[in-house]
Amino acid sequence: MNSNINHNNDYDRYYGISLVTKYFNKCSKIIGGTNSGSCVSVAAKDDSGNYVVMVVNVSHKGEAFNVNFESAINKTLSRHLYNPSTVINSGDVKTVGADKTFTVSNSFTDYIPAGGIAVYTNFAD
Repeated sequence: MNSNINHNNDYDRYYGISLVTKYFNKCSKIIGGTNSGSCVSVAAKDDSGNYVVMVVNVSHKGEAFNVNFESAINKTLSRHLYNPSTVINSGDVKTVGADKTFTVSNSFTDYIPAGGIAVYTNFAD
């Protein structure tokens, strides 16, 4: 093991990566994606009409963004936000829980912190 590795930062990254694998593994089809400013997004859905949208902010500053769907989805999406500036590595490795909900027809707008990863989904936790 390399003693120069900052293990706390490595563990902190788990929280963001776990969001992606937990929800995108359930989807059967990628339905779109964008690269807008410093935010990159991808949307997917399963055969039952459940949606997952991931937004990653690759910038060193927070940014507002908008997600538009080609047609109305009429779903309530829960946001699971990995914020690298506030994550607390307690050693108890759990997926980041939902902190906000959005009632979505054709679009929604949100703000993502610097280096953040947000996953929006109507899948149950």
